Amino acid sequence: MQKQKVAGQEFELFVQIQPKLYRYALGILGNPQDAEDALQEASLKVWNHNGRLANLTSVPAWLYRIV
Repeated sequence: MQKQKVAGQEFELFVQIQPKLYRYALGILGNPQDAEDALQEASLKVWNHNGRLANLTSVPAWLYRIV
């Protein structure tokens, strides 16, 4: 149950900072569709990650890295 709760917190954090992640991806990729695709792929990685980060404070840095 605890692992599931952490995974939910990671995904919730992803949703909260998604607009910032989109702007970040758009700045790098220069194309709105490519930025949306990058976010979609990142959301799948977060979902499949399933709570394996030990410290939730490292999640934002990890999210920027995977986008």
